[in-house]
Amino acid sequence: MAKKTTKKKEQDIENIDLTAPATEPEVTLPSAGLGDTIKKITNILGIAQCDECKNRQKEYNKLFPWLKISREMTQDEMEFIVDIHSRKSMQSDEANRLFFLYNDLFPSRNPIQRCNCPGTIIKLIERIKNYIE
Repeated sequence: MAKKTTKKKEQDIENIDLTAPATEPEVTLPSAGLGDTIKKITNILGIAQCDECKNRQKEYNKLFPWLKISREMTQDEMEFIVDIHSRKSMQSDEANRLFFLYNDLFPSRNPIQRCNCPGTIIKLIERIKNYIE
């Protein structure tokens, strides 16, 4: 009897390199606030974003948020985000925890699906970290 081989699932990858180039398209996150909306419009118009624009984007997102955090974060969750933000890789179980935490903090009709795309993971970490600060 021939042994059946199965392709390893994407979520089964042990270690996710956050510095690696994307091998799949990044998930488009909903706008967190006015700053993200302005960025989308300027991108469509072909206007490049400078460092000042990035700072303004963060400030506008804080002043005029579309996404509202659903609950306060625990100290353990804050430490987790700070820890993975400082690293260049993460374990698969940490990625599972990150996606669960994001979807719990920012509930939506369309929760963000688990993936191993470094760009998407970094965006989730940054968005949560912005709420900590």
